[in-house]
This record gives sequence, C-alpha cells and structure tokens, in this order.
Amino acid sequence: MDARTAREPLEPFGPLSASTIWRDLSDVYARAGPDIWAKVPAAVTGNAFVGDRFAAALEAWLLDQGDAVDARKPLYVLELGAGSGMFSHAFVTAVARRRARGTFPHPHVVLVMCDQPGMRFDEWAEENILAKHVRSGVIDRATVAVRDDGNFAPIVLEHSRSTLASVTNPLVVVANYFFDSIPSDAFRVRDGQLFEARTRFVRARKTDTFLDQSLAEEGHARAVSE
Repeated sequence: MDARTAREPLEPFGPLSASTIWRDLSDVYARAGPDIWAKVPAAVTGNAFVGDRFAAALEAWLLDQGDAVDARKPLYVLELGAGSGMFSHAFVTAVARRRARGTFPHPHVVLVMCDQPGMRFDEWAEENILAKHVRSGVIDRATVAVRDDGNFAPIVLEHSRSTLASVTNPLVVVANYFFDSIPSDAFRVRDGQLFEARTRFVRARKTDTFLDQSLAEEGHARAVSE
C-alpha cells in the first residue's frame, strides 16, 4: 500500500500560518499545563552552562550601556515561552553568582517567566525549586498572548503587579522556545524566486498519531515575489 493512502488529511493545503496545528498545539499546552514538561525535552537550553552564557551576555551588555541603564530601577528580562522553568532557574542563579563575585553591574534583575494562559503558574512556581526565586523577587511570572493583529496583550506581573509597558529601563527579551509555537509561514527559494510553501496537517489512519506533511507537491507552491 502506498504510504499516502494510509494518511488522513485533516485540512486542505494552505499557508502554514493558517494550519490547525497551531490551535491544536495551544490546546495541548493548555490542557497539560506544567505536567507537559515531563514529556517535552527542555534540557538543551535549561542547564547551568547555557544559563551562565546568557548571564554573561547580559553582563557585557550592561557594561556597554553604562549609565543608560538606571541601577535604581529593576531591569526586567522577559522570557517568552518559559516552559519548564529550567532555563529560568539556571539564569537567575548565574546572575546571582556573578553579582556575588563583583562583576555583575546591576543590583536588581527580575526574570519574568511568560507563557500562554492556562499554564497554572501559581501551582507550578510554589511547588518546585522556582519558589525561592519568586519569594526573593528575582523571578516574577505573567501570561502572554499574541492577539489576532500580531500585537501582544498587556503583560501584568502576577507578583509585583507591575506592567511591562511602563518600565524605566530597556526590556531584555529571551525567546528560546517561543517562535516555534506561534503561527508562522514557510517559504523556499528556487531559481531566484520566493515561493510560499503550502502545507496540510495529516494523521495516520486508524490512529491518533499526527504526521506533518511539511512541503506540499510542486503544484501547491505559489510564487510570492519575482
């Protein structure tokens, strides 16, 4: 049997951003909450080495900025798609270590863990190693949503009740696992032309296993520029 006959299309070919996969992905995260990280790999960025490299980059940037960053006001680091919190812990631990040895130039860095609504941050942050960071004020949390027009909804911190739209210092953003979870389109270049890749979401017949047919047939590629 041809492999194609064993696949059940769940939608017609179309732009990747219009696929139902994004809605289904959001639903999976919302239903599972923090428990999903028992199954989804996160250690590749959630480790002490990566946390220290990000802290080192922030330290170097602060030294370059000098007085342009107000040491009297918090410096917020917005972590989009914070996920398991493994990176969050590693990062604030590395910042504290660098500050203790006298190299880190800002006294109050707050990492804001953001994820989509429904991730149950209160329960999550109070039951694991993140709790001490929340109590000490170096980690806050918020939910973040991208509106249909592509803009962010207002981000209000759950612990301090501050709004990130009114901060004094520049807002630093970390997005390790964010852009692969929001609607996006796929393109390819052929013979100097840019083509939009048309995709569809399929699954194996008689199973609940979803398969991604990422690049459509030739006839479904549409030129978007000359």
